[in-house]
Parts: sequence; structure tokens; C-alpha cells
Amino acid sequence: MLLAREVAVDDLRSAVDNGMRAGELQRAGELLLAYGPAQSWPRAQVDAIDYDGQPISIRTAPELDFKKNAERYFARARKAKDRLEFAQSQLGRLSAERDAIASMAAAVADASSLRELDDLRERASEKRWLHSQHHAAKAKDRPFEGHRVREIVGPGGCRVLFGENATANDYLTLRVAKPNDIWLHVRGGVSAHVVIATNNKPDRVGPEALRFAAEVAVKNSPSKHAGIVAVDYTLKKHVRKSRGAPAGSALYTHEKTLHIES
Repeated sequence: MLLAREVAVDDLRSAVDNGMRAGELQRAGELLLAYGPAQSWPRAQVDAIDYDGQPISIRTAPELDFKKNAERYFARARKAKDRLEFAQSQLGRLSAERDAIASMAAAVADASSLRELDDLRERASEKRWLHSQHHAAKAKDRPFEGHRVREIVGPGGCRVLFGENATANDYLTLRVAKPNDIWLHVRGGVSAHVVIATNNKPDRVGPEALRFAAEVAVKNSPSKHAGIVAVDYTLKKHVRKSRGAPAGSALYTHEKTLHIES
């Protein structure tokens, strides 16, 4: 329970940090509109002078023109601003809860009698901090049969899953994902396999959920500091693994591509 709160707090801090960059993203879009027409295209960056008179290089997706690149920055600015208020409110609540759980864990370690432990257990139960456990649980009784598959909630309440290592990627793609779930992976590189559960309705998955899942793929890849990263997505039914291929490898078709700034 404590680990879950710590992970959630880290994720919310990242959302707050991104939200604080909304103004920077907005300015980048404006500068692209101002300086883009004078640049030759396609290109991976645009050189400009910012509002403080300082030179600045703005990363761009080479396959898009300057207007579409600017629109992309404006959309990211809106998204960052929209998520900022929610993330800030949740961050305070979850941080306080995390600290309270850590304090209770310390109290359990320092308890000197069964009565103290019973009192602490009752308090934890009232706050719903306890999970029922089964003794001698086998791997098949654990979530995902013990594989390191993580599940998080994305925009609109969508269910996003990803593997934390190669064998977990195989398990997620080959055993967990349904044919009409959406599968994502960093194009031409190593990354987590990411799956959006669609309940057999992939057309109802919106662009925010797709971008959220693509960001998960980038964050769980060696490309997470590479600038703009291409992430492919397709339906799981178009993904396969060659016989004898290494764990975590996959072949896919019918893909589309998103470009994510890492």
C-alpha cells in the first residue's frame, strides 16, 4: 500500500512538473508560427529568438509542417494546463496519506504488545489500508501469475497495462491482451509493451488516452531522454511473435504513429 502511494505521488509530481511547462509549450507554438515560414521543411528543429531576445531551438516532428507542429505544441500546452489543477489537488491528498501510512508502519515496527498491534490493525482497517492475504499463495494466485505487469488508470478511466521486463512484455502481449485491445511500442527501439484495454471497443479510445499510453512506452524505454520519440500503435490482433524470437520481441502491422516529447 505504501509503495502504491509512493508511485502515485511520483506520477502526480511529474504531471505537476509538466503542467508548470504549459506556458513554455504555448510560447514554443507561437514562435513556430512566427519563424516556421522562413525555414525549409522537413526539419527536426526550428531556430528562433524568444521573447527575452535569447536564441532558442524548438524541436519539431520532421514529417509535419510548421503549422501542424505549432498546433501540436498548443495541444500539449492545453493538456498540461488542464491536468495541473487536478494533479496539484491529488498530490496534496496522496502525499498526506502516504506519510500517514509510513507513520503507521513505523508504529507497527515499534509496537511492544499484541494489543498495540490490534489497535493499529483496526485503525488501518478503518482507513482501508489493509489487503487480505492468503497464506502460501502460488504464482498463479497472484495478479498476472506473478509476472511484472503494472496496471495504471489513464485519461477517462481507461485501463493501461505495461510490462516491466521482457518476460512480462511477452506475457502481457501474448496472454493478457485481447485482439481488439490497443498495443503500443517505441518504433524501432526497445520499450515496454503497453496495452490499452478497450472492452472490444477500440474506436472509443480517445487521443488523450492514446498519448498517455504512448508516454508510458517512452518513459519505460532507453529513449526516454532522446527528445521526440516515435511510438507505434496498432490492435493487438496485428501483433505476433516469431517462433524462437527472444523474449519481448514482436512483429506488427497496420500501425499508426504518435510523436512524444520525452
